[in-house]
Amino acid sequence: MLRVDVVLLGKTTLSYVESGLKDYTARLTRYCKFEVRVLPLVRNAASLPQEELMRREGLQFFDALKGYDRVFLLDEHGKEYTSRALAALVEGCSVQGASHIAFVIGGAYGFSDEVRSGYPLQLSLSQLTFSHQLVRLIFLEQLYRVFTILRGEPYHHD
Repeated sequence: MLRVDVVLLGKTTLSYVESGLKDYTARLTRYCKFEVRVLPLVRNAASLPQEELMRREGLQFFDALKGYDRVFLLDEHGKEYTSRALAALVEGCSVQGASHIAFVIGGAYGFSDEVRSGYPLQLSLSQLTFSHQLVRLIFLEQLYRVFTILRGEPYHHD
């Protein structure tokens, strides 16, 4: 069975987002081995220059992402996919033998160039800007939609 992790920085602080994450996590576990992995925030982040903060976050990501068959960064500069195209992408990973994939949500400033070059598979949720907390919920809903599309279930409407 495919294992899918969503890796992110810092705990979810909005109660309604946390509630939604729990709901979609429960739904996703019916389709795959699913986990939201929360990495700790960088200490003294507010006092660090943006580049240094992104560098330190990058080191955390490189350490946490060892052992995955495929890693996708959720990045505003990434490629946009329709829900069906994202489903095909996930299915393609499985067909190509990937058994453990990660979707990574970066910090408030996104990913450093070093992280982007280390993980060239990047996707964008939209050209719109969403809060860091809401992206978590929006993406889990899309991931749930992916699996319902792959199973031919009626959740998704074109």
